[in-house]
Amino acid sequence: MTQHSESPVPHPCVRCGAQMKRDEVPYLVETMSGPVIIEHVPVVYCVRCGQKTFVPEVIDHITAILLEIEHGRLQPPKVPTGRVQYAYSESRTASR
Repeated sequence: MTQHSESPVPHPCVRCGAQMKRDEVPYLVETMSGPVIIEHVPVVYCVRCGQKTFVPEVIDHITAILLEIEHGRLQPPKVPTGRVQYAYSESRTASR
């Protein structure tokens, strides 16, 4: 989580009752087109238990982005997989 964007939220955590703060996180999802990372997604998180919550507007926006990708109207840059980035082969990764 980024430290610069944190700010308190007026309501407590629904799980443990502690203070909630705002932040931005990367959101990773596997689609039919491959993995997609959406950067700087607003989230509310609990400072005690770590519970993360997305507000409905953010979920709607993520859904719209993913639909655009699935219908071919948005072409995100390709994300290298861990095997490529760290030079693991398929067989070496599978044997772990």
